[in-house]
Amino acid sequence: MQRAMFIVSPVADSKERWVNRSPDPSDRRFTLAMLSSEGWDQALDTAPDHVALVRSLAFDPPIKAQKQQLRAISQRIKRWLILRNAASAYPAHP
Repeated sequence: MQRAMFIVSPVADSKERWVNRSPDPSDRRFTLAMLSSEGWDQALDTAPDHVALVRSLAFDPPIKAQKQQLRAISQRIKRWLILRNAASAYPAHP
């Protein structure tokens, strides 16, 4: 988490309107940082070809069987994250 805050902080400090921060509702020791509409627009303007590049490098080359494996792995990770969040060892603080 420290690394994520280190990455977000310079952006938030210089362009406060690009990032919205709020307390994590499940654990108030943490702060959630999300791009605002202006921040999202800036990200798209900064790297307009990024999505196409990622798709061409990561998703276009694999064969159909590999894409199916990647989908299955991603779904398993997603289910694990949902269950982990639901059974969090850190209950929400009032």
